[in-house]
Amino acid sequence: MTLEIFKAITPWLLFLISIVQVGMGFFLAYVLKKIDRLEVKRQRDEIKMYEKFVASEAFYMRIGDENRTTAEIFKQLKELNASMNQIKGQLGAADNHG
Repeated sequence: MTLEIFKAITPWLLFLISIVQVGMGFFLAYVLKKIDRLEVKRQRDEIKMYEKFVASEAFYMRIGDENRTTAEIFKQLKELNASMNQIKGQLGAADNHG
């Protein structure tokens, strides 16, 4: 291949490679959106299957237990945050007076 042919072909090859990369980017974005939609559908189906094959009392007890546990965790986090803010305030006051 002569230098002139290489110089003539190089821009077109770079253009072709760029087009392929853009196409791959769009394809990846499409696949990721599809995966997200499938995950949401799977989660809904999982809940439906659980409701279908488990007694409703047990289902609502499980949901209630999870909600209660989550509420307890957030309550403890709020208490920890308040305690840390109090300690931080005390340390700040000690630094200002010292």
